[in-house]
Formats: sequence, C-alpha cells, structure tokens
Amino acid sequence: MGRPKTRKNVLADDAVIAAAVAPARFPAGRWPAAGRHPLVLLQQGAVNLAMSDLEGVDLFPVNGPPGTGKTTLLRDMVAALVVRRAEAMCAFDDPGKAFSESGYRPRIRNATVPVHRVDPRLRGFEMLVASSNNKAVENVSRELPSLKAIASDATGLRYFKTVADGISGDVEAWGLVAAVLGNASNRFAFREAMWADPDKGLRAYLAEAVGNPQ
Repeated sequence: MGRPKTRKNVLADDAVIAAAVAPARFPAGRWPAAGRHPLVLLQQGAVNLAMSDLEGVDLFPVNGPPGTGKTTLLRDMVAALVVRRAEAMCAFDDPGKAFSESGYRPRIRNATVPVHRVDPRLRGFEMLVASSNNKAVENVSRELPSLKAIASDATGLRYFKTVADGISGDVEAWGLVAAVLGNASNRFAFREAMWADPDKGLRAYLAEAVGNPQ
C-alpha cells in the first residue's frame, strides 16, 4: 500500500488548509443539494485533497464522527467523479471509438451476444461505499438517487429516471446514480429491476431508443 511521503496536520497549520481549499483544487462539479449550500471548510478541503491526491495513494482517510456530514461529503465526490467521466467522454469525437471488440461472445438464450471492451480512459470513476454497518450503507445508496437529495430547482437534472424509479420502488428518483448491492438478494433485485423489467428496465429503454420495442 502506498504511503504519503509527508504528513501534515490541517488543524494545526493554517497554510495547509488554505492550500487545500485553494480555487485551483476545487472539482469542476458539486452536488446540487437542497438549498444549494456549499460544504463547510474541512469538508471541502477533504474533497479537494481526495480528488487531487488519490492517484498513486491507496488510502486517504478522513475522520468523520457521527453527524459530521460524511454522506454530504460523499455526494460531492460522486458529483466530481461524474463530471470527470463526462470530460473523458467528451474527448471522443465518435462515441463508437470508446468501445472495441473483446472477442468474448457468450450465448444468452438463443443468441450469441458480443461483449465490447470499454476504453481505459472511461474506467476508474466508480465508487464503492462499504461499512461494518450494512444499514448505514444502504441508507446512503438509497438516498443518492432520491429526488429529495437534489435541489427543487434542478428540474432538468434527470438521468435514466424511469429506470431509477423502477429500482427505488416507492421513493421517487431523479437518476440512476447508485444502488444497494451489498448481498446476493440485493444484486438479484437490482439486476431484475434495472435490466429485465419489461416496462422500466434499461433493456426495454434501449430497445425503444433504437426503434425496436420489445
């Protein structure tokens, strides 16, 4: 595991925290939370340092006692990663160039389906939330896609909403941004709702998009 060459106490050295929240360190995107409130100083510093210093470092710890806004911090990191991935996607003048033949063609039911390889530049933006408290992680994963998690004036912010609504059940969602996957039953339920559902699944959505409704 990689270790930082130096360690600095951000609470004891004003220059360190000032450097952490310098404008150049801010991610290009942040979570559009209700009220549009910004992160507090140390939250923003943690996000900035994590997003700029994680390359080559395996572990970046942030001490967050209960009630100090860990979920709020995670949401801004999600937003920053989404924007970074969007920037990487924009580098392709042709979306088809982001995929290449992998040579793997599994047989599904009565058809042979080619599996394409995703360009490495579009990988590495994933986030896994894990904890010894399964319920806490479930709450975070369910909260992120919830319509209540974003500002009421963000009416244009919708991302596969129909699919996300099918996954979230009774809770209205704004987009397909996170899911509860912590055990086999959760993963099965996610696969069925996200992909296989004949009305709200992504397979039906894509079939409609290409003019081939099922």
